[in-house]
Amino acid sequence: TMYTHAAIGARNAQQRPNVQNFYLGGPAVTALYKNWFDALAKHAINNNLKYDFFSWHRYDHQLDVFEQDLVQVRSWLARYPQLAPTLELHVTEWGSDSENHPAYDNSYGAAHTVAGAMTLNQLADKAFVFEIEDGKDPNNQEYWGRWGLLTHQDFGANPKPRYQGLIFLDRIGTQRLSVTGQGTWVKAIAARNDAGNTQLILANADVNNTNSELVPITFTNLEPGTYSLKLEYFDGRTQGIKLITTTNIARAEVPMTPNSIVFGELVRVE
Repeated sequence: TMYTHAAIGARNAQQRPNVQNFYLGGPAVTALYKNWFDALAKHAINNNLKYDFFSWHRYDHQLDVFEQDLVQVRSWLARYPQLAPTLELHVTEWGSDSENHPAYDNSYGAAHTVAGAMTLNQLADKAFVFEIEDGKDPNNQEYWGRWGLLTHQDFGANPKPRYQGLIFLDRIGTQRLSVTGQGTWVKAIAARNDAGNTQLILANADVNNTNSELVPITFTNLEPGTYSLKLEYFDGRTQGIKLITTTNIARAEVPMTPNSIVFGELVRVE
């Protein structure tokens, strides 16, 4: 098979001096199929082939589908103890729709991308947004619902909302914190930054543009005192919420309109 020849070539390459470590896997199928997973797993094991990752694509407006995929494939992987300790899971294309869709040019697309990235970040080893730049529209329109993070180069490769959403998401600190209680639409990630402040990002992704929520947030393991929760929304709005706690818990409610994204930072002031 094609994979067999690729794996043999990879094995030969690894035996050469000065060849850096690299990954080999696949098959980047158009959705998650158990028959593909089992066939490649058995083939790699039976023939002692290099097999570093299993990959597939997922396009769906419902973010829970991304999570369901990862839970399902990990249950399949558990049946192959030879692979389970090291095989990575890669979603090598993902988005809201596999066809052209207005979401790829608007705020819903940004919210879906941020929420999807936060969901996949907690479950997949790697996930790749598709694609970098729009193809050329046959009707010569700059925005035509294409998958790119940037418009076509003929229009200046301008950043689209999804691109800006990923930049917004990249502000989160590197020390991840546990988040529980996420909903159907609103997804979250939290971290501690280098200054020791707790940061969070919330994204309310709804293709129907109807879901508004007052999102309850509970911070735990705090020192008693006075805190300021500084909120910055993707659309430029800002808000400050004063929190006073005499225990190790503080609570706040964050208003979120449909397809909004908000970055928050909890700072102790007293």
